[in-house]
Amino acid sequence: MGGYQEKSSKPFFNNLYDELTGLPNFFLFEDRVQMAVNNENYKDARLPKDLIAVVGVSVDNIELFRRLGLEDFALKKIANTLVLSLKKNYTVARGLKYPFWILMPDIANSYDLDLELRKIMSIFKEGVSDNFTTHDLVVSVGASVFPNPARSAKKLI
Repeated sequence: MGGYQEKSSKPFFNNLYDELTGLPNFFLFEDRVQMAVNNENYKDARLPKDLIAVVGVSVDNIELFRRLGLEDFALKKIANTLVLSLKKNYTVARGLKYPFWILMPDIANSYDLDLELRKIMSIFKEGVSDNFTTHDLVVSVGASVFPNPARSAKKLI
């Protein structure tokens, strides 16, 4: 038949999720951040604004896992641990600049934000265990918070 070629055999739905981990990909993550920011921006002016945090997580020693042939295993294990350990209204996603992104909406104050960030850091102290060994994880975590300093989704990310 004339000229029509299918770009991908995957349904569109699957293009929004990372094939390795099953997490939302960065494009779906961006959309969820925009929805969270819109929700806060259009909230009744008499109500206090909640904080929204976007956290980027870099696995600094991923090269070690790559050399051991455990990179995919480690990324899947980290993804699973994050999803199971964090609140259900948080979005854990695979990213472009960082291997993992976390959207944390509806945070009441900076004290609660600090507790959540500490919880994230404690998750990585467990390391990644295969059948024989526990491998340490070295991670860097950066967070941006709405409404200060970021007032839009693009600036937040």
